[in-house]
Amino acid sequence: MSQTHWIELKLVNSVEALEIVSVLINHGWSLMDKGMVTFLPVEDQNNFQWETREMSISELKELFEKKIKLGETIGLEINWKDSQIGGELLIKENNQILFSISKNRRTISYSPEFSFVDLNWYFLVFVSPFIQERIKIEAVKYEGVF
Repeated sequence: MSQTHWIELKLVNSVEALEIVSVLINHGWSLMDKGMVTFLPVEDQNNFQWETREMSISELKELFEKKIKLGETIGLEINWKDSQIGGELLIKENNQILFSISKNRRTISYSPEFSFVDLNWYFLVFVSPFIQERIKIEAVKYEGVF
């Protein structure tokens, strides 16, 4: 059975993409998976043709600058610490951050055949870092499709 889960943050003020990524990294998230970064390339035109390769911080910053200049969505795959728990992070130019909870979801099981995404855990590790860094959030939205 296919599932889709999203957390969407709408920020009060504009925050640079590199700062958003830095907040997440400083609070336990990683961009690297086996030394590689998965990202949306420049001129992807919202086709979501993800690419994976080695990338330095300066290359990442250059990628962000190009995508911002073109008005494109910035996309990165992020993972929690050394686990395989993670998903895709999308940073849009309208102060909107979306996190697709897609990799090895952390869940709460109610029976062998039924479980829910552990939203408390995701709010703790994904939403609270922005609050701790005093980045004002206008709205938080969760959407799950089972």
